[in-house]
Amino acid sequence: KLDSLNLVSRSDKRGYRIQSSAEQEWARERDSSSASNQQIAELVKEKLKGLLGSGSDRPKLKGRAFPLAALYSDSRGVREERIQSSNDSAILWFDFHYLTNQEERREENWLKESDTLSRRERVVWISGPTSGFENKARELLRSRSIVGRYAPRLASLTEAKKAALHHEQSRRDLLDDQVRGLVADLFLEGALFFRARKPQLQRYGPGFAAVLKGAAEDVLPELYQHFVDLAITDGELRQLLQPSLVGTSSKFFNLAGPARARLGQGGLDLQGRGAHPHSRISGGRKRSLWIHLDCSLWRPPLGLRPGPGAGLCAGVAARPVVPDCAGQRRQNHLLPRPGRAGLV
Repeated sequence: KLDSLNLVSRSDKRGYRIQSSAEQEWARERDSSSASNQQIAELVKEKLKGLLGSGSDRPKLKGRAFPLAALYSDSRGVREERIQSSNDSAILWFDFHYLTNQEERREENWLKESDTLSRRERVVWISGPTSGFENKARELLRSRSIVGRYAPRLASLTEAKKAALHHEQSRRDLLDDQVRGLVADLFLEGALFFRARKPQLQRYGPGFAAVLKGAAEDVLPELYQHFVDLAITDGELRQLLQPSLVGTSSKFFNLAGPARARLGQGGLDLQGRGAHPHSRISGGRKRSLWIHLDCSLWRPPLGLRPGPGAGLCAGVAARPVVPDCAGQRRQNHLLPRPGRAGLV
């Protein structure tokens, strides 16, 4: 009570002590500044970025680590702002929402929304405010404000003001850590949604990082159903562009699966199966390998979905026509021309 009335102050070294008149004046000036709801929402975003960046243990699928990317939205006008991204072609998206209106957090609405086309590939994480968090967030914002006001003028301050400023900087740092923990708690008290399901946060263990990793590893097998744990070097990739398959890495033949025996028996004539008439190489033998590799490597993380840079098949086809796994033609005008292919 005395602390809230600015009659005493507390430090880690000395504990509580009675404030001087200069310190009481400082506290009144600090507490007179405003902290808006918009600033609080921005603070949530800031601390959420820090929580995401602090986790070094990435989620894994079959031993392969996947980077996380994240979007942030709130009730104050921020819509799907990217707060963490990755250049990796195979990533896992989290869609964070800080919603102050309880109606916006209705479970039945998010069960449906999480299964829409725009959000099916994301883990949606909904949170809302608590009174304890908002009070502490306002304390931090006010502390930052007065430190920012006086720190640039340190040399001209009186000794009493300097002492008050140094004490406030320590207080600000302590509040920073507390608010960071409270933002983590906001989401731990919230709800996860994925494809019309609501996973229980408790199953993933305690703490923000544990839930983040656990939820990610829970959904990765659904997002990457055709994942192949395979590393291909540049040298091995160039083997596929040679006139003969002699000496080609066994990795590609293992991926070809049922076609492996046929690949060693003179190849497969693809005319009449939807292949482009000008795309035969070595009597169709290499083409058959590329088609079956397409079926295995089409999706991330070893290839992209139909779209720009769609993987290995582009280096062989003389036209942007890619056979699908049923042998039918699939037109894709965004594929690169021969000579520009590569694993993504």
